[in-house]
Amino acid sequence: PSEYDEISLLCFLAQPISRICDLVYEYRETIVSLRPSPGANLSFTLAASVAFVRLVGFDRDMRAISDAKALLDMQAILAAQQSAAVAAAAAAASAGAS
Repeated sequence: PSEYDEISLLCFLAQPISRICDLVYEYRETIVSLRPSPGANLSFTLAASVAFVRLVGFDRDMRAISDAKALLDMQAILAAQQSAAVAAAAAAASAGAS
């Protein structure tokens, strides 16, 4: 999911905006400090996902939004797999041409 998807899902939570922002910022700072660093976009996406899980937990009232989040996460995984497959095919073609 894009950063906008993450933000839009967080906006549906019945939580104070300041709490959401503080959690995302806290998790992002922790993730950015990891080595190797996952990069700015991925750090934000991971931080927003962790904040989402922390705020929603196992709240049955939040099932619909949790399902939407799960679908977006699956979409991101499929896109990453496709990108990896394309990169592997390109590398194999390049190696075969050499």
